[in-house]
Amino acid sequence: MQKFVESFNHDLHIQLAGLISQSQCRRFITDYEVADQRAVDEIINECLEQLLNKELDALLLGYFQTEYAICWPKFEVIEHLAWQHNYSTRWHLDGGVKRTLKLFVYLNSVKEHGGNTLLMDKARTEKIRAQGFLPLEYGERYRDLTIELQQLNLSTKVIAYPLMAGDVLLFNPLELAHKCLPPIQQQKRYTISYTIIPKV
Repeated sequence: MQKFVESFNHDLHIQLAGLISQSQCRRFITDYEVADQRAVDEIINECLEQLLNKELDALLLGYFQTEYAICWPKFEVIEHLAWQHNYSTRWHLDGGVKRTLKLFVYLNSVKEHGGNTLLMDKARTEKIRAQGFLPLEYGERYRDLTIELQQLNLSTKVIAYPLMAGDVLLFNPLELAHKCLPPIQQQKRYTISYTIIPKV
């Protein structure tokens, strides 16, 4: 487990497989489609209860080196035209408390809908940020950074995990450039996300 923690602390991103059962994911999606806000909150809370096993807790404690708080949960459905209006579909960094983590539970698989979360490693993120390629304003954000990376003689390869229903993507959104890739036409990406911060 220690090597697992050390690897995450270095890379700041990881895929955790099968933390929620696929049958449970299907039920969450089905329930969401007919739910009011109170019922959505219940889905989010039930999902969180199932997530918090000893391994995830050890990983989070190993990263934060202190107690942590799980905040601002969200059930999000992304459709194929999200790139027209959703700020998360362009390369960006989040703001917030230092060492913040973002946790996404994928309720349906990337293989099904194609709507992955794309990441860039810390070293390249720092270089493109220094060149002004990660602006805060939505309208100025880049949908594609291939040319900019090539100009800096940096690899254009992105980090993209083959996330299945029930898998978790955990990463630092303040230090790793990232974006949501919209799903293919006639498909939807269902995720539940949580923001995790150190408890002060």
